[in-house]
Amino acid sequence: MAHADSVTASFLDGEDSFSPTTPSFPPRSSYIRSLSTSSSRSSSSRAAFASSPVLRNSSHGAPLPLSAISSPVRHVNPLLDELLFCLELLQNNDPSLTSLDLKDSSLFSFNHGSVIANALSINTHIKSINLTNVKLQTATAIELAEALRDNHSLESLVLDQNLIAPQGIRALADALKYNSTLKELRIAQQRQQFGTEAEQALADALKVNQTLVKFGGQIRDVPSRNFIDRAITRNKEIARKKRLAQQ
Repeated sequence: MAHADSVTASFLDGEDSFSPTTPSFPPRSSYIRSLSTSSSRSSSSRAAFASSPVLRNSSHGAPLPLSAISSPVRHVNPLLDELLFCLELLQNNDPSLTSLDLKDSSLFSFNHGSVIANALSINTHIKSINLTNVKLQTATAIELAEALRDNHSLESLVLDQNLIAPQGIRALADALKYNSTLKELRIAQQRQQFGTEAEQALADALKVNQTLVKFGGQIRDVPSRNFIDRAITRNKEIARKKRLAQQ
């Protein structure tokens, strides 16, 4: 997967500082650790880190949605800890993680998106991912699209209110031709309009895809919008007949 220039976050004594880097990804587990441990901290900060969520495993409980965390302020950022914990579970294909909700996370970075995409290509337990309003960019959307070709567990992907350009929309549309498990795709309210070419690519994908039953996005091209509406209705009927056949 191609990687664009990015910004790496390091947390120093409870404050964040950013320095531009060219992504160079070490092995996945060590990369997750380095995001939270690379900065130097005081001895009291290290003591706090010893019990931080990033060091947990599934026996310590299910991961929390970031929006649900209201821990007291600590030397180690509790939101970052929980985010890293979730990403580690995703990479490890841990069955306890079936839903990843990072909606509105201000800590989300390009590197986190790459970790999710890499893990998604091999994960067999994750059912839903919500990356609404995390400033997700086109390069990450393309990586996610490539991962969708290989993933056979994800049923819902929500990417609303991000920075995905038409190229990223086309990549996601192309992935729908190969993915047969995704039931919901939401890509509404991007900074740019999809453009006619990307909208037609979505319509073309739904000529092949028969599993997507929920779609969210502004389609301005009338023929494409009409076809997508009909295709979603068709797919819902296919799903209904499958459920009846299994009863």
